[in-house]
Amino acid sequence: MKCFRLTDTIERYMKRSKQVGANNSSSDNILQHMTRTASDMEKKIELLEASKRRLLGEGLELCSIEELQQVENQVEKSLSRIRARKNQLLKEKIDLLKAEEKRLLEDNRKLREKLEGTGSGPTPLQASPNRLQEVLLLYASPMDDVETDLFIGLPQEGRLPRS
Repeated sequence: MKCFRLTDTIERYMKRSKQVGANNSSSDNILQHMTRTASDMEKKIELLEASKRRLLGEGLELCSIEELQQVENQVEKSLSRIRARKNQLLKEKIDLLKAEEKRLLEDNRKLREKLEGTGSGPTPLQASPNRLQEVLLLYASPMDDVETDLFIGLPQEGRLPRS
């Protein structure tokens, strides 16, 4: 019986070693595939970095006329996309501001109606339509009683501030 178990163990060992060998070969295949993938990615990164440098205007001395034309076309396409996006954003902002203006005009109209409905007599602006201009002129006109003398230091006996 003991011999039987020993042969079973040996058979299991042989099967397992074959499986491990098969796994090692598949691991080698996976490792080779990953190495190729990594090297392909490195090449792509290098190409992208070179393209980025060209778009930024670096290293153009070595480029041919055709390559420079391609770079110029790429830049023009990018600029047109940027301008289109900018115009779209500006249009959206203008639409928002117009909606805000409408809302404010409506609020202003409602407040005027409320003011006219609650007042028993004419409002100050209704009584004197030029009142706003009068107030603006009052604040815009120069004042004669403002002292404009400037002195630096402590006041002296002869230069006391006027009261």
